[in-house]
Amino acid sequence: MDASVNCADFASCIVAAGMQFVARYYSRIGSSKILTPGEASALSAAGLKIVVVYQDRQNDARFFSGALGACSAQKALELAAQAGQPEGSAIYFAVDFDPDSATVQGPIAEYFYAVNQVFGAAETSYSIGVYGSSLTCSLIRDASLAQYAWLCGSTGYRETALFRPRAHLIQSAPERKICGGKLSIDDDIAQTEDYGAFTL
Repeated sequence: MDASVNCADFASCIVAAGMQFVARYYSRIGSSKILTPGEASALSAAGLKIVVVYQDRQNDARFFSGALGACSAQKALELAAQAGQPEGSAIYFAVDFDPDSATVQGPIAEYFYAVNQVFGAAETSYSIGVYGSSLTCSLIRDASLAQYAWLCGSTGYRETALFRPRAHLIQSAPERKICGGKLSIDDDIAQTEDYGAFTL
């Protein structure tokens, strides 16, 4: 599952709901959506794996460029260190809209290229993932700009079905509530044993 709020207090109920991993956020905006060290500890103690995705807005082409990719990568590394995320796990970067191929191969690829440069120079090594449409995941993965791919749940996006068999994670729509209606989540399916998750 993925959620945009702190899930520490819901850890036991998330397990009871049958979940095996929780996807949470790194961001420079909206502090409530950011994975905290305490939350990471609580989820890990409950036996849940953690997936992280970096997203500020990233819902339009204007949020993608080499400079923005470098800023996103630096912030992701800072928050990963604070959360205690272990080396070798993945940080996904979101592309939360339906870009055409020219946009993916232009500013979005430049963004991911910059993320790779920053990560390559970092003291702690993390893998890179991409969250987005089938077309986005396919082009970014095929360009070797991301190791992992998380297919978003918007079925109306370009070429939705084509990349599905190759995705590490698949988001399922629509949003629903668990834990007595107190926690809103999206369901997610892991299609491979290794999808970049971690525990503390």
